[in-house]
Amino acid sequence: MSCSPRFLIKSRLPLRDILPFDIERARLTYMGRNAIWQAVLILGLKPGDEILVPAYNCGSEIDPLLNYGLRIVPYRVSQSTQIDVEDIRSRATKLTKAVYITHYFGFPQELELVMHFCQERGLFLIEDCALALFSRNGEDFVGRRGDVSIFSFRKTVPVPNGGAVVVNNSTLQIENTLKRPPLGSVLGPLIPSVTRSVRRWLPTKWDGIERSYRLIKSGINRLQKRPSTLQSKFVKVGGVDQPSLWWKDWYDPQISYWTMSRISRRIIASTDPIEIVAKRRANFHYLLEAVRDLPGIEPLFKQLPEGVCPTVFPILTERRSQLYAGLTRWRISAIEWWSGHHPGICWDEFPEAAYLKAHMIALPIHHELGEEQIGYIARCVREVLDIIR
Repeated sequence: MSCSPRFLIKSRLPLRDILPFDIERARLTYMGRNAIWQAVLILGLKPGDEILVPAYNCGSEIDPLLNYGLRIVPYRVSQSTQIDVEDIRSRATKLTKAVYITHYFGFPQELELVMHFCQERGLFLIEDCALALFSRNGEDFVGRRGDVSIFSFRKTVPVPNGGAVVVNNSTLQIENTLKRPPLGSVLGPLIPSVTRSVRRWLPTKWDGIERSYRLIKSGINRLQKRPSTLQSKFVKVGGVDQPSLWWKDWYDPQISYWTMSRISRRIIASTDPIEIVAKRRANFHYLLEAVRDLPGIEPLFKQLPEGVCPTVFPILTERRSQLYAGLTRWRISAIEWWSGHHPGICWDEFPEAAYLKAHMIALPIHHELGEEQIGYIARCVREVLDIIR
């Protein structure tokens, strides 16, 4: 997504009127991953404690837990991305202190059974709402049922940084001890976003702008700090080398106490949540109808429940690399979704999660795309599938 400079002129509303949670019970963080670190602190977890985590994960949410010193215990997630509550029950031990739940792609998990289990065992419930910022489950927003909830605004709003840990459990104390991030860490991610916006506004295409954008982007990637320890590029899954996490997805402890920047606050304050939800839902519906019956792909979700604000349009395909390469040639910003594997998980124990890792591709549906652009994406999907069949 590109970042419109209108936020520099005027903010629309206070953040408390934009964000779908009580901002007085929240810490606004630099990223969703340091919101996870802060959540662990708020819950009072200690190194060596166990936390049950979904086997299907990005890895960037797992690494802060490991970095903190917790012992992660993965549990099964079905191929349709539903949590397996019985598997959660079977994996809990006396060392277990918390259960981590992810709402994938903006679609809420059913929490009644897992909430009951957490209550009877005295466990904390952490809701990961990084992909469900404005989603509702019935009349209520997603993220209000766990003891704490995690948000990552960058997944929905074009901000250079921004996340939150929201404390729903009134018995937990929350103190704001966060500090501003360094200016370079704010401007670095912002420049490519603004550059994309400038390119989009130009009435004609100019190769010089295109080359300049790519040069800026590659330069920022080189300047950004990489992990101090070398990580393996591959993880064994079923005896086959699969990609490990990208270097940007490893947790950097220096961000643990950083807050969200003022620039991100102004961008969020200039957004319209109603418009965002409406456009994303319309774009999702368009793609669902356009590709539903195409051979070679299968939409992960066959319908869009009322209240869901989808993040992307996820599809499963046996020919992901070919489809991704074809769409990239047509300048479609598709994503080989969560293709990196965290080495802290034994993937052979979770074939459903490994399958999703290897076969998922996500199409963009963000609110800056109009019907013409979404129609172009659908046509490109059809044409690429015709070529690679």
